Amino acid sequence: FKLMHPKKNPLVLDRVNCVNAMLLNGVDNRRYHVNKRTCPGTVEALEQQIWDKNGQPKKDNLIDHPIDALGYFIHLMFPIKRRGSIKSR
Repeated sequence: FKLMHPKKNPLVLDRVNCVNAMLLNGVDNRRYHVNKRTCPGTVEALEQQIWDKNGQPKKDNLIDHPIDALGYFIHLMFPIKRRGSIKSR
């Protein structure tokens, strides 16, 4: 198999935004579905993930591992493209 990876890890918030956009974006498109029967750990993690007081996903238990893996995959394959700004002279 071919190993694909970015030069550096994306920001946590970028990964979260990519996953959220694939699960349900701003125009109600669902582009990624998680099968409850074949991926129960991922479904459980998505349902139970909470945020800490600093606005970051809480990392004190093991449920965040499936979400992290999903986030890295989605960010690599379906990144959110940023719109560039136009510089005025």
